[in-house]
Amino acid sequence: MAAWLALWTAHVVIAPGLDAGPLFSRFAHDVVLVFAAMLCLWGWRASARRHERRAWLLIGLGVSAWTFGEIWYTAVLWTADEIPIPSPADIGFLLFPPFVLAGILTLLRSRTRDVPGTLWADGITAALAVSAASAAIVFETVLDSASGQALEVAVGLAYPIADLILIGMIVGALAGTGWQLDRTWVLLFAGVLAFWLADSLYLVGNANGTYTPGAWFDAGWWIGLLLIAAAAWQERVAVAAGADERLRRIVLPLIFGTSGLGLLVYGCVAHLNLVAVGLAAASLLAVMARTMLTFRDNVAMLRASRHEAQTDALTGLGNRRALARALERELPRASATEPLVLVLFDLDGFKHYNDTFGHPAGDTLLVRLGGNLAGFLHGRGRAFRMGGDEFCALFETAGEPPEPMLRGAAAALSEQGDGFSVGCSHGAVLLPVEAADAASALRTADQRMYASKHAGRVSAERQSADVLLRALAERDPGLGAHQE
Repeated sequence: MAAWLALWTAHVVIAPGLDAGPLFSRFAHDVVLVFAAMLCLWGWRASARRHERRAWLLIGLGVSAWTFGEIWYTAVLWTADEIPIPSPADIGFLLFPPFVLAGILTLLRSRTRDVPGTLWADGITAALAVSAASAAIVFETVLDSASGQALEVAVGLAYPIADLILIGMIVGALAGTGWQLDRTWVLLFAGVLAFWLADSLYLVGNANGTYTPGAWFDAGWWIGLLLIAAAAWQERVAVAAGADERLRRIVLPLIFGTSGLGLLVYGCVAHLNLVAVGLAAASLLAVMARTMLTFRDNVAMLRASRHEAQTDALTGLGNRRALARALERELPRASATEPLVLVLFDLDGFKHYNDTFGHPAGDTLLVRLGGNLAGFLHGRGRAFRMGGDEFCALFETAGEPPEPMLRGAAAALSEQGDGFSVGCSHGAVLLPVEAADAASALRTADQRMYASKHAGRVSAERQSADVLLRALAERDPGLGAHQE
């Protein structure tokens, strides 16, 4: 079919005197169109996905309707001196756009379920800008030459309006995929574009009285339908919904937005129909909406990155950076009468627990203890994880002694069970009484925490001496007084 289309176009453009018998008869292209409709419908049967089968069925019905209209036109109206409007051929031609439009929308919905809002805004911008250009070029010419009865005028204007919607939708669908070169969408776009060009040239030529059947651009309709049929046989490629850093993601929407702005500027110095002006203005509104969506997404990403930078990935508590920010924020408001309490905790027995039960169990214990500490401090302060098995608490005394809070926080970080006992050592500092800045507060609390840990730990030398003394006492109980 493609070879016949190339041969027919060469015959019309380059060698009009070439005779190939029935290959160049006026009915030859109808055979091509019938095969294109059959390809679309067979593509519907070959599709494995239910939503896509519905899409290709709708597109196939649209191609079949246009094929019926063309067969009627070729058989009845090709040599007519005056073509009646409307005619049965117009019914088939005008059924093509709504069927194909419904199919494209169904296909777009099936393949772009998780597409971000910015891509939808890009698609709307592209559709409106292309529709505005089409309205300015084609619709203007048809509108100026529209005459006759109301039904005849309505049918004449239905063609540019349908083409305007269809080309805008297919460009919008391509933009909605993030301008990914999926063969299905590229073939659909190329087919609709060829169809739109042929329709536009026909409408302008018919309005000017210069069109005759068998013109060189008639092949645009036939090529367009064949490309649409070929699209039904391409493998499905899912649209990537993640972030796309390719430059075309922003350049192409700006180009379409600029074209809409250019049309509005042109409308200020020359006549432009209201349809084109409205569509161009709507494309600029879509660009504004895209800007708002981009700002919203950037703010969301900034908040997410800030949260990740200040959050411990394991426990969900604030990390060391979050503690530094909290100290910078809270220190100026603390006073000697209502001081802040900064407490550093280091778990005792956690290494033994990790070695005994494994690192996954150790991580689970850290999450559980961190949750206990955060629950205990809820409404009174904040809990942080400094890293490893070190935690931190920051709370206000509210005019009360800090010792009950310290004991409760230490108890929240303690757990016992079969074969293990996990507790904690801690060091506290009052702000701003004992430290005036965050660095000195952390240093003092760290020193006191480790002093507490070492104070509660019996040295290896003392443990060895105790063992020897117990052995000696068992061997000779009479030496007890000497041992004392």
